[in-house]
Amino acid sequence: MKKSLLALSVAGIFLLSACGPSAEEKAAEAKRVQDSIDAVNAAAAEKAYQDSMAMVAEAQAAAEKAAQDSIAAAEEAAKNKKGGKPATKTVTKEEPKKVEPQKQSGSLKDKIGAETKNATDAGKKEGENAPKKLKDKLK
Repeated sequence: MKKSLLALSVAGIFLLSACGPSAEEKAAEAKRVQDSIDAVNAAAAEKAYQDSMAMVAEAQAAAEKAAQDSIAAAEEAAKNKKGGKPATKTVTKEEPKKVEPQKQSGSLKDKIGAETKNATDAGKKEGENAPKKLKDKLK
């Protein structure tokens, strides 16, 4: 019984392995996949080339239009110059004035004394507004 069971299991294993694709079928499938990839890459390259050519054509058209506009503007300016009218108004930009930092004169002691005097005068008028710390005096 053991011998027949062993023979049947070996035969079953051979039958299961024979059910898969053969080496030729595996090679054909790999070739088909590679051909598909190559076709997609070729299509993408062709599209990129067409897009590039379209961009070049647009750039050339824009350059041509700019040249035509420039020529037209130059002709208009020459026509206006003959007529005595100015072609365009000239706008002058004013330079921003440079502000120099103010030089502070006097010593720190004088500033503190003046601040204290002002604060005590204000404190007499409006109440307790006088600075109480040296840090407040320096502000």
